[in-house]
Amino acid sequence: HIRLAIVARITPVKDHLTLLKALVILQRELSEQDIPQLAIVGDGEQRVALESYCQTNQLNSVRFLGARDDVAQIIAETDIFVLSSLAEGIPMTILEAMSGKTAVVSTNVGGIPEVVTDGVEGFLVDKSNPEALAKAIRTYINKPRLITEHGEQARERIVNHFNEKNMVQAYLHEYNVLLGKG
Repeated sequence: HIRLAIVARITPVKDHLTLLKALVILQRELSEQDIPQLAIVGDGEQRVALESYCQTNQLNSVRFLGARDDVAQIIAETDIFVLSSLAEGIPMTILEAMSGKTAVVSTNVGGIPEVVTDGVEGFLVDKSNPEALAKAIRTYINKPRLITEHGEQARERIVNHFNEKNMVQAYLHEYNVLLGKG
């Protein structure tokens, strides 16, 4: 089984329901052994409703783990990090997942396209589109070598573009521009 994980508060803006709907689509299309397992890390006001949705739709491959201190370990055991948000900045969870050589499937919102290049470190899809989310996940199921390739490229992108030295230099440049020195 391919292992998916989402690390996010269980709130409307994170749109876990679209991810669960994508799993329902995959469950209809795939054999039982090909249905990915999903770990939902986080807690929030929608948890009970989403657990009920999983039960109603017989999504037995979904586990709600709640708020956790061992996120790094969970991501290390994950093949694909998924984020189905309606809005984001640059989520630390994506940076952490990519740092751990984990491929990403995410909605194409906010600052995420600055971090994930579609088809290189993962796949970007339109928000609120379970069919597109299912298609991206299915691509990894059909071509599992892409999980490793995208994971390696994800790590390389983080090391080269989102390391502490580069981020400090970028901040200094912006400060200098604001002060009229750049």
